[in-house]
Amino acid sequence: MKKLKKSVFLLMTSMICILSISISAQAKEIAANSSNNIANITPRTDINYSTPALINDNDVPLRETPSLSGEVLMTLQQGYFVQINTENAIEADGKKWYPCKYGYLYGYVDAQYVRMIATA
Repeated sequence: MKKLKKSVFLLMTSMICILSISISAQAKEIAANSSNNIANITPRTDINYSTPALINDNDVPLRETPSLSGEVLMTLQQGYFVQINTENAIEADGKKWYPCKYGYLYGYVDAQYVRMIATA
């Protein structure tokens, strides 16, 4: 029984050390990411994302700007539900881009990968 208690104590002590290192490393990553991407989670007040839509292909980039060179905020998969604004579509790089909202992210998505959902 003494060996078991000692083993459990040593295991718990080592886990506390490892856990504290892991948590501080993750906190640094979150802080760095948050400061760089704060604009991407702030909704644009001049755009109304009123049209519900589905992504119709896999690995569709949600971009920060409406261009092929725009930074990819995240990769959307087929069947993801997004909200878009069709009235403020932008033509760039030979493509049509919709302002798009997915969860708390705001960006642009290539119109060819979006299927609008009919609403009554």
